[in-house]
Amino acid sequence: MKKKYDLIFSMGAACSCSSALRSAELQVASYPFDWLFGSDFCGRADIVVKDFKRFIDKEDLEFAFSERSIKCDAYHNKYNDLTFNHDFEKGKNLAETYQAVHEKYERRINRLLTSIAKANSVLIVYIETPDSVKSLSDNKIKAAFEKVQRHFNDKHIDLIYLSPDNTLANMHEYKISENIIRLIGNYKSKSVNDVSYAVDARLLKNLLQTRYALRQPLIVTIKKKLLRMFIQFIPSHNKRQILRKKYHLG
Repeated sequence: MKKKYDLIFSMGAACSCSSALRSAELQVASYPFDWLFGSDFCGRADIVVKDFKRFIDKEDLEFAFSERSIKCDAYHNKYNDLTFNHDFEKGKNLAETYQAVHEKYERRINRLLTSIAKANSVLIVYIETPDSVKSLSDNKIKAAFEKVQRHFNDKHIDLIYLSPDNTLANMHEYKISENIIRLIGNYKSKSVNDVSYAVDARLLKNLLQTRYALRQPLIVTIKKKLLRMFIQFIPSHNKRQILRKKYHLG
């Protein structure tokens, strides 16, 4: 039986975690950690318990590199070790682009903290990239998670934490604590053309979708069903895919 939560969100380590949750219809909005990389679960737990202080302050940002594939300039935050690689328009001065990006992340931070405040049960998902050289120990994961638990001590919070081991044929699962499940296995993309950090999106979707469910108001469920029906009648395959992605319809 699937375990149901009022809120499910990604804490990283990269875009693939949020993408997997959206594909499995477990995340319906954008949150602060979704489209960036850097730091680790311990560092991100510290960010959460500090209520995202200096998450993207202009004074902390330094140019990192230009991302040609998404036409963005990446900026690294020296304070919290996060890199924002999907947000700043390529070739433009930081002074021109910062305000809009800052406001976007303020909205995502407020959305997450408001959603946690309203929820009774929360699931945090963290997926190390398949090319991670060294995974966190159980003790470090447990200590970091307990900080988050104490910070939101009136909520029931669980964590599912995935680590790569490309030598395993199947996912190996065990409990670190009553509220933490760790999964270790090979979830690297099977395509030889993909980058080293690319995941097997279908595997992650099925893994999450068979275990968990997101409680949603009936009106939201009805709207999504009607939207799915409407999209099916659109002749263009590309347009259907764009709309499914836009509205997180899996």
